[in-house]
Amino acid sequence: MTLNLRAGARRDNWSVYLFVENLTEEEKQISKPFATLLEYYIQQPRTMGITVRAGF
Repeated sequence: MTLNLRAGARRDNWSVYLFVENLTEEEKQISKPFATLLEYYIQQPRTMGITVRAGF
């Protein structure tokens, strides 16, 4: 299970949000390609950021 969080504020024409994706930083196999059973893709690592938006 992946835990993603987002929190922020919005007022008039602007908004600010902080986010964290894959908070628990689980590393797991998410799929296997058709060519071989020895390869697999792992989940994206923890990602943190900020989103700022303004309307004009």
